[in-house]
Amino acid sequence: MSDFDNALRFVLSVEGGYVNDPDDPGGATNFGITQKAYDAWCDSHSSSRGDVKWIPQNVVADIYQSGYWKVAGCDSLPWPMNLVIFDTAVNEGFGVALAVARAADGLGPLAAIAVRRYIYRKLADGNPTLAKFLTGWMNRLEALRRELK
Repeated sequence: MSDFDNALRFVLSVEGGYVNDPDDPGGATNFGITQKAYDAWCDSHSSSRGDVKWIPQNVVADIYQSGYWKVAGCDSLPWPMNLVIFDTAVNEGFGVALAVARAADGLGPLAAIAVRRYIYRKLADGNPTLAKFLTGWMNRLEALRRELK
């Protein structure tokens, strides 16, 4: 399996299925793909838009590879740092992924996870609506840490 395949397996294991939490700024998601990202993929592939609830698995993989893995520069990173940065881009966005990569440069994936832990805590402290997601975010980081072994 390629690094991307292994990273995708991990991300799908922590993202789960369809969710539409009104407190989640990403809105409706399925397998971690937002409706907005799915719509953009459909538009760029001259495909009819549909509900993200029914997104096909091959489209999920394509969106993650072309829209996250490659854009975040994961192809140029060694395993498992590419996994950590990919997961960061998926869950927190590209800006945070780049900041995490810079902050952990030369220190490795565990340092990147520590930076993410700090960011999540600051988000929860600064926004009571997001605080309800803190336990899930910390569980995700623990699963990621276990994946590094």
